[in-house]
Amino acid sequence: MNGLQAVTDLSVYLANNTDIKVFKYEKQAGYVGDYIVVNSLPFSFGSAADGTLNANIHIADLGNGLPNTKRAHEVADIIFRIIPRYSFTEDSDWLEINSSYYAIESDSNLIKDEDNTHFINLKIKVLFNALNQ
Repeated sequence: MNGLQAVTDLSVYLANNTDIKVFKYEKQAGYVGDYIVVNSLPFSFGSAADGTLNANIHIADLGNGLPNTKRAHEVADIIFRIIPRYSFTEDSDWLEINSSYYAIESDSNLIKDEDNTHFINLKIKVLFNALNQ
C-alpha cells in the first residue's frame, strides 16, 4: 500500500457508492458540476503504516456566485454515511477497502474555488500493515 494505491481505492469506492463524479488528483479539464477530487498527503511506513487522504467535495455555486450550502450538506452527509468518523478509541469503526482501513479525521468549512464551486476538504485517515503489503 502507498498513497497512490490508497487514492485509487478510495476513488473507486466513492464512485461506486455515490452519484458524484470522482477524480484522482485533479478535475478533468472542462468538467462542470459537482465533483470530488481525491489526493494524498505523504504516507509514513513502518510495521503499522498510515497516511492521510484529502477528499475535496466541490459543489457548483448558485447563480449569484454564493455557495449552495443545501447541496453541500446533502453530499457531505452521503460521505459521512459511507465512511465512518475517526475516533481515538480502540473500538473505532473503520471502512475496510483491500485490507486497508479508512475513517474521516476532519472536515473544513466551505472554501471558494476558481471554477465556480465551493468545496469541503475531508481529511481521511488510512491505516495499513506495511509488513503484509
